[in-house]
Amino acid sequence: MLLAAALATLPLVAEAQSTVARVDVGTSRVRYADTLSLTATSITPEVVAEWPLAVVRAVASYSWLSGGGTSFQGVGGFSVFTPPAGMFLAELEGVGGGTSSEGTNTSQVLGIVRGHAARSRAGVWVGAGGGTASNGDRRRPTRLAEVGGWAAFGPARASITVTPTTVEDSIRYTDISLAAHAELRRLDLSATAGSRSGTQPEIFGTPVKAWASASIVSWITQSVAIVAGAGRYPVDLTQGFPGGTYGSVGLRMAARLRSAPNDTRADPSPSITAPEAPDAAVGRMELNTVGGMRRLIYIRIPAARTVEIAGDFNAWRAVPLVRRPDGWWSIELDLEPGAYETSIRLDGGPWIAPPGLTPITDEFAGQGGILVVP
Repeated sequence: MLLAAALATLPLVAEAQSTVARVDVGTSRVRYADTLSLTATSITPEVVAEWPLAVVRAVASYSWLSGGGTSFQGVGGFSVFTPPAGMFLAELEGVGGGTSSEGTNTSQVLGIVRGHAARSRAGVWVGAGGGTASNGDRRRPTRLAEVGGWAAFGPARASITVTPTTVEDSIRYTDISLAAHAELRRLDLSATAGSRSGTQPEIFGTPVKAWASASIVSWITQSVAIVAGAGRYPVDLTQGFPGGTYGSVGLRMAARLRSAPNDTRADPSPSITAPEAPDAAVGRMELNTVGGMRRLIYIRIPAARTVEIAGDFNAWRAVPLVRRPDGWWSIELDLEPGAYETSIRLDGGPWIAPPGLTPITDEFAGQGGILVVP
């Protein structure tokens, strides 16, 4: 079933405006329920496809266990957004997945509706949803609610989420989760922490009521990175997974498979139009050196609600710019002298060449420009 669902998404991914694929290969040491320890060697492919108002994700992991067994995990999902109405928009998310290990199978399917209120550097959301989960014996109904908020600080972003959950009307608990992520020139840093309150059956010994983890991704080249992480995670009460501690290290290979913002085929939603590329009368781009390799990029686009930039200087990962009252947007980046391919995105639309730069079409049929850093 999971394979059929993955194959069904391939035509959609092929039509995406931006598709990023990556594969992690590594080893981890896991201690389940503070009693059972094992070592796993895993291969984990992942694909993320984006449109202006939708995202599709799929990730799978196949592991060879030190005791001679194997384990498979797969998760897929989508998010569909309404066009923004000022600072407000709505989201529908669906996610499903499961595991198979030594004759034990689990699965979960959830649907969640959220309402968002956001500015360029902060936002809040509320949501509710439900579904079913199976621990291998029988399916159990699950209901949940969400309240959260996020804020961006330069290249970093932090969020907090409160999630009350009910499983089969007999298990009720609330998780409070904190997450932080920062993307630097060659480093991606992530950290999470959480706590749980409410009723928890002691199905795997003493329940874990607090947890934390951290990971680091160090990019050796634009498409190859070393990945390391460690932490503690709680019991999954919906599918019956034990909590535990882990440490892992591996190698990541990533690529932007496709970026086709200028597809000339008919738009199935013609009422949703993407912004056109700004001309010299309404936009321009400037670059100043702050100190050393630290550069301050200014882009003047007064009509935009959000502006993002990506390029070969950061493995084509989109980062937001900060809006200024005079119609300028800015961001600080570490850039060595040289020539870089770069693109910008306005209001979640297609990737285009920044104003004033020499336009190019890359090998993925995407539009960009050449940024020269003296």
